[in-house]
Amino acid sequence: MIALAALGLIAILLGGYAYYKHKQVEQQELLAQNVFYEMKALDIAYASLKKRVVALQPDSLPTSETSTYLAKRKELIAAYEGLLNELGVYSATMDEKQKTIYHVARVFGECEIGMPDDFVDEVEKYVDLWKKSPRLRTAIGRAAERSYAPRIAASFAANDLPPQFFYLALQESEFDSAVVGPPTRFGIAKGMWQFVPATALAYGLKTGPLVGLARPDPRDERQNVGKSTDAAAKYISDMYNTRHRHPDFW
Repeated sequence: MIALAALGLIAILLGGYAYYKHKQVEQQELLAQNVFYEMKALDIAYASLKKRVVALQPDSLPTSETSTYLAKRKELIAAYEGLLNELGVYSATMDEKQKTIYHVARVFGECEIGMPDDFVDEVEKYVDLWKKSPRLRTAIGRAAERSYAPRIAASFAANDLPPQFFYLALQESEFDSAVVGPPTRFGIAKGMWQFVPATALAYGLKTGPLVGLARPDPRDERQNVGKSTDAAAKYISDMYNTRHRHPDFW
């Protein structure tokens, strides 16, 4: 009986310890998410401040504001990385491809904590599809031949966006500025960034005389690579700096 009682006590202690560890992990995950979204909120606040100040007086953002922002962000990154290490998010069993997928997701504003279990598998499926198609090789070749990469990266950097947004043009048009979309109730999308007329006008692009026709139009600024890229960077910046907030803020 004593042995049975001892076993029962051990089982209770082990169960209690397991529950304690589970709650501890939950608390660490919550803390990591809060730190991540605090970092995003800081980025959003700084980007908004920069836009307001620069709109009034270009190149006038105080260096003290920038220094404070960079110092705080460095502190938050260190805290976040430390929590990821404690939680073992980037485990020893994770291969380089999986790590890269997680890193890129973070660049685009997603928190590694709470990623769906099938997230990496789904991304790898799409990677395989692109690799099997000649579209990727052709599109990247077109972008390289026309020196689109530095132009797009510079425009996104000027709007405090990751240069990886370069690849959105790959998805939208395969870097073909003459692409015309099908007619929709929002109008016909045109150009490398596939702006519909209303969005193009809202971001300073002039539509051409063929706006209502599914045909390329050299007088339509949506098909001007430089102007449309600058407009796309501003549009994506507005989306990026309002969408990526803590879920509780929605």
